[in-house]
Amino acid sequence: MKSIYDYSLETLTEYFVSIHEKKFRARQVFEWLYLKKVTSFDEMTNLPETMRETLKKTFMIYPLEVVETQVSKDGTTKLLSRL
Repeated sequence: MKSIYDYSLETLTEYFVSIHEKKFRARQVFEWLYLKKVTSFDEMTNLPETMRETLKKTFMIYPLEVVETQVSKDGTTKLLSRL
């Protein structure tokens, strides 16, 4: 099963078109992943349930786990993450 994070907005749009869904669904999914930072397709409540089921069968969401955070003197933040 593929990670949905491997898909750019463009390739996710192509995926939705290939399964006969509207192109705007890709942007909705991107907003859930990158703005709202959901960890489950079930949280994507503005998507039809059938579409959420399709996404669950096709993709995995591998959220990043922050293991360590470092803040430098200039305010730069570095995160060590685990998949």
